[in-house]
This record gives sequence, C-alpha cells and structure tokens, in this order.
Amino acid sequence: MKFDDLKNLDLSKVREQILAYSVQVTRSYWEIGRRLHFAKSFLLSEEGFLPWLETTYISYDEANRMMFVAKNLPKVACYEHLGLSLLYLIATIPEEHRQKVYSLPSGRRKYLHQMSQLELRTVKRLLKAGQLESCFQGDSVPQADCQQGAKGTQDVTTSELSQASSPQSSAAYQAATQQDPT
Repeated sequence: MKFDDLKNLDLSKVREQILAYSVQVTRSYWEIGRRLHFAKSFLLSEEGFLPWLETTYISYDEANRMMFVAKNLPKVACYEHLGLSLLYLIATIPEEHRQKVYSLPSGRRKYLHQMSQLELRTVKRLLKAGQLESCFQGDSVPQADCQQGAKGTQDVTTSELSQASSPQSSAAYQAATQQDPT
C-alpha cells in the first residue's frame, strides 16, 4: 500500500490494519526468542553470543526478554495483541495465576492479558508479597477460550463485583500501585 492510499481508508480499516500488524509483531517476539535461544544454546560459544547479538541490532535486555517469553509463555491467541513488555510481565507471573479472572478493586473483572501494565505490575508485586488473593479475589475457573474470555469479562461491572471489593482490598491495591514501579 502506498502512503497516499492511507487517506482513502476509514478509521475502522486503519484500526484493523494496525491490529493485524501488531499480531505479526507479537508472533515475531516468540519466533525471534526461540531462534535467539537456539543460537545461544547450540550454535555459539558462551563468549560468542554477545558479539553475534550486536550484529542483529537487538539489545541484550530485549533479547533476554524475547527468549524468556518464548520459553515461559505459551503462544496463545489471546496474547497476540500485547507488546513485549506486557508479554514479559505475564511470563514472569507463575503459570497457576495466569488463567484466573481477577476481580479488581474497581469492580472490573479481567484476565491478565486484559490488564494494563500498572495492573500487571501490581498483581506481580502483591503475588510476591503473598497478598494477591486478599486484594484481587482471583476466580479459580480456568480460562478455556481466550477469545471468549476477552469478550465476556472485559467490561463486566456489577453491583455484586463492586461489593466483593472491600475497603481493605482497595487500600492494599492503592498502596501497591503507589510504590516505586520495578
């Protein structure tokens, strides 16, 4: 498509194209991570990886994140719209906590792949402190179908959910979100 053709598109088509490209980018993170891991493990010596990595124009930190995502996070359709930083955050959360629906203090119910970076960092911080269940009331129902879960829980807010969020939970959530992001 030529650049001039963009002015003939409407907003919904532009959005569709952006989402299609973002899926391609996210799939590439897994594939690049798999190949980087293979090269590091089987094709290069320990001291040969960094000089070789420089020839790919990928930073060491970014390469490590891609390899970690490829190794620890399954390639699932519900993750295909996320960027590398969100994929990495989800990959660092233990597997048994990845498929839960969390009732946030705001009353919204979300899977991890629907959360913002701040919400994911808060989940991770609370999990590390052993306070996750008291603040995020995670449902233990496994996520059978990501796409169905994304449609069914993204904007769910009911009076029952807002009542489930106690003031103590909200206070712990707010305290965790105000800490220094790491």
